[in-house]
Amino acid sequence: MSSTGQKTAMAHLGSHLSDEQMVALLDGEAEKNSAAQARAHLETCWQCRSRMHDIEASVRTFVEARELVRPEAEQLPPAPVEQFRQRLMHHAAQQEPGTQTSFVETVAMLLRPARIFVASHRRAALAAVAAVAILLATFTDLINTTASAESILLRAQTFESRRAPGSGQVARTSVHVQSFNRVTHAARDLGSIAWVQDSATAASEVDAKSPALANQTQILRDDAEAGGWIARWMQQASDLAPNTGIYLASRHWRPEVSVREFRKLIEARGATGTSVEHGDGLYTVHYPFAANHISGIAEALLSVRSNDFEPVRVSLITGSGEAQTEYRFESVGFAVSARTPELAKVFDSASTANDATARTPHDLPGPTFRPVPVAYLATTPTEVEVAAIAALHKVDACLGEEVNVFPMSDGSVMVQGLVDRTERRDAIRRALSNVHGDFTVHVITPGEVHSAADLLTPPDQIPARSPAGGHASTMTLADLSSEQMPIYVQLMAHFSANGRSHDDAQEQVAAFSNELVNSARQSLLHAWAMKRLDHEFPAERTASLSPEQSRTIEQIRSDHRRWIAILSRRQREMLAQIGVEAVAGKPLPDDASSDLILQTAEAENSLIRSLFTVSSDGGDTSGALSRLLSLLEQLGG
Repeated sequence: MSSTGQKTAMAHLGSHLSDEQMVALLDGEAEKNSAAQARAHLETCWQCRSRMHDIEASVRTFVEARELVRPEAEQLPPAPVEQFRQRLMHHAAQQEPGTQTSFVETVAMLLRPARIFVASHRRAALAAVAAVAILLATFTDLINTTASAESILLRAQTFESRRAPGSGQVARTSVHVQSFNRVTHAARDLGSIAWVQDSATAASEVDAKSPALANQTQILRDDAEAGGWIARWMQQASDLAPNTGIYLASRHWRPEVSVREFRKLIEARGATGTSVEHGDGLYTVHYPFAANHISGIAEALLSVRSNDFEPVRVSLITGSGEAQTEYRFESVGFAVSARTPELAKVFDSASTANDATARTPHDLPGPTFRPVPVAYLATTPTEVEVAAIAALHKVDACLGEEVNVFPMSDGSVMVQGLVDRTERRDAIRRALSNVHGDFTVHVITPGEVHSAADLLTPPDQIPARSPAGGHASTMTLADLSSEQMPIYVQLMAHFSANGRSHDDAQEQVAAFSNELVNSARQSLLHAWAMKRLDHEFPAERTASLSPEQSRTIEQIRSDHRRWIAILSRRQREMLAQIGVEAVAGKPLPDDASSDLILQTAEAENSLIRSLFTVSSDGGDTSGALSRLLSLLEQLGG
């Protein structure tokens, strides 16, 4: 431009461009001549170019801040959006014919005063932007806390599905692994793991590096091998507890930061609570595990980006107190690439290896895990487990004996028992001989116990202990040596009434008392068996049973309830024989809980023993008999 043109433009515009002129130029709203003159001025004026740059930076900062803090579209309530649209439509309807404005132009016109204000009062506007951003962030946090953990997982799954590899491709992921002491905040770098997951088979290639280990590269043919491999690598690279490693292996978990792998971790956590945390551009979902979970895991966390829901981090919290440790798996890379002929050959070879030559998880580097019992809630009941429970029920091995059915960490089932006689051991083994599958039996007598290692710790402990064990047919004899049985006089009077000798009447009293005491004990054992069955098959597990398996478990439960009723009615008949008058009582409902049945059976057993065995209790026997009959009516309905 000539010097004369520059002077003319300067004279027209004044010494410098105003903020309004700069904003109009940026928005494309300046008239053609004015825009040309403004651009010409900017070419020669460093001061105006600098101010133009500041305005552009301010607007860009505002837009970026708005994008970070505004909620997702589906989180906005529909009513304000609809109201805004109606106002725009009303405004458009007021335009003169032939001058209707487009939706974008209308929005731009409505927002123009705000842009002019930003241009005219930059410092004040920037301060206002900061304040609005803080308010939006605050209120957005309030909105986001209402988002459920499950909804966030579903959004993250949608993100993952969009980038999943297609046919002829493989997914390459890498994670960085660290551990943190949650009390001392001491951090430890455990290394990095890179996975190449095939899309055509279940095989994968893993490449792991760790400061504590030599580099390892392995081809794993399926999730089971992958889960075993990572559990052993973690134990070698860190101080991961054995139970935690076993749990990870049993869940077939890969250290990928993905919803698919995260769900494997939490499916058997034995708890239902969740929570959501929002901060630093992330949503973090918290999934606590049941107290004293067999895995040693206290909580699992998944963090996803709040703007697009990409999973970025998985954390496992283990231990408690000063030993509480967080194992963090941070995503550091993801890519989809071609399934090259070389990769295809390796993966296809791994996936088609036959059982005779295929590697098992125990062939992989690292220590071999000895299978251990897994918490009931951490497993899905199998056909083998249900069949074993049914077989033990048929020989009454569920009535007080130390015989347990263990779901094991390798997916198998073990029946372990300690019984008092070889005949009893053999009877239980014969009953279990018809159970087939991945199943072992270890029922022994005290003389066959060589060390404490022969007996496994039960996977779950029922809060209160079962009555003293022993086979169901074992009799408990009433001790009449001191003739201090509270109801002794009444019994002797009844059995001496027909002219029996004192010795004969004494024998009748002993036989009568022994039958009542053992009948009450049998009722209690059946009640305990019901409680134990509910502990082994809670609602969370029974939901996954097949119809046939559900009928088997329900039939066992019904058998115990039926025997409790039979035994209670027999006790009422016996008491009626000695002149104890019936007392009205309301039977327990058919759907009474095992806790209520057990509580009633314990009270009945306690009263029977206090009345019909030697006791120092010299209280009101008639009142105790009335309470006893009421309990028997409840149990025998």
